[in-house]
Amino acid sequence: MKASWVKIRRIFYLVPLPKANYYRWLKEEREEREEREEREENKDKDFLLKKRMSEIIAFFPVYGYLRVLKQLKREGYPDNHKRVHRIYQEMGLQRWKRNQKKVNSTSSTIGERDKKAILLKALNKNQVWATDFCEDQLINGKRFRIIAFLDIFTKEILNHEVDFSITGEEVIIAFESATLKHGKPLILRSDNGPEFMSKSLNRYLNYERIKHETIDKGKPFQNGFIESFFDKRKMLMLKSSCFYYFDWS
Repeated sequence: MKASWVKIRRIFYLVPLPKANYYRWLKEEREEREEREEREENKDKDFLLKKRMSEIIAFFPVYGYLRVLKQLKREGYPDNHKRVHRIYQEMGLQRWKRNQKKVNSTSSTIGERDKKAILLKALNKNQVWATDFCEDQLINGKRFRIIAFLDIFTKEILNHEVDFSITGEEVIIAFESATLKHGKPLILRSDNGPEFMSKSLNRYLNYERIKHETIDKGKPFQNGFIESFFDKRKMLMLKSSCFYYFDWS
């Protein structure tokens, strides 16, 4: 039927074939051509998208597909979450999901559950700040510490300091630096570490009329927001980087 110089009407006059079969064949051929062109076009798009996703994952190895999608949107990629998730699975980039320990609510007393509910409650900015330490070491083995202050309501890191040793007085200096920029909180929440239980820090908080709230021993989930921040900081920066020295200049 590729004799284009012959009229279609003449062909059907000479060959006893129904016209519907011919037009169905034309439609199927056109659809196959369009699908083939679309596959080739999508293949080129997938190649560029896979290349950029590989670069993002190489720089941020703990990113899931949603955070990869957010980064792609910032860079102007028009792909939706279904396409990114499909390619993310094809590339085998799924993160290992840690099995969380289930907490039996009946095993804790009513007082502990009430305290947990109170500790997790923050209704306004500068109502509750959380603070904690994180430790790591330089490539020569010398350990250093990081202290950070986080607003429970806004989930914003207000200040963080790095040093080889952080005492109670240095905690006060870091806390004052945060209050100068963001104001004073009503409550400061921390664990029972010696730096936070020091007399100088408690004397300062009493003078500023800031309530010092401590979590129960062995229950870091009561200060879960700052723990989550340090967990992500370790995965994104500390575990994927080597530090030779600090330059405080």
